[in-house]
Amino acid sequence: MSDGFFYFIRLSQGLVLLPFLIGLLRLKQHSEIQRILWYLVGASVLTEAIGLYIAEYVVPPNNLAVYNVYAVIQFIFVTRIYYKALQGDVIRKGLDLITILFTLFAVINLIWIQSINSFNTNIIVSSFFFYVALAIVFFYQKLSTAKDVALERNPMFWLNSGMLIYNSGAFLLFVFVNHVITASDDVVMASWRLNAVLSIIQICFYSVALWIRPKE
Repeated sequence: MSDGFFYFIRLSQGLVLLPFLIGLLRLKQHSEIQRILWYLVGASVLTEAIGLYIAEYVVPPNNLAVYNVYAVIQFIFVTRIYYKALQGDVIRKGLDLITILFTLFAVINLIWIQSINSFNTNIIVSSFFFYVALAIVFFYQKLSTAKDVALERNPMFWLNSGMLIYNSGAFLLFVFVNHVITASDDVVMASWRLNAVLSIIQICFYSVALWIRPKE
């Protein structure tokens, strides 16, 4: 695989510093949802830093355990965000229940089904599917109530758009990841470039979500 491919992947990983720094500058002005998003981005920065260190300096360079643990942490943060953003007691109680059940499923999967040091497609695919569903529910609620005309001034609009774009695109990639990684180098590189492009788009949307001031 070419050096350009690896540089591009590293760029998509390092770019997560952008929303983290933007959020740090705007921290005092953040709403509760923006604050949770900033914590999520911070967890992503830490994960990428640890993952990069293991990849470069640890033998053998297996950093999958770090990303598998992060996937569970990310799910908890994301469900907390939508708990604040979505309306309805039933939805919120459902989010609490799903968070508990998913965490239990993830722990069982990491210990007995898919090793913590392997690519945990069960956790990734199920979480991505759930993120897409949450994003659709959020847009449905906003459009059906028609109270928020200027959605572009709503941090949650940008956060939700990033979630929908990345997870709906990456979902299919990770569903077929076992076939992808056994394919030719060209197919592997094209798939991971697509994932990196979607990740960059999501990061840009997160950056906007953390930059704009929440409406009073």
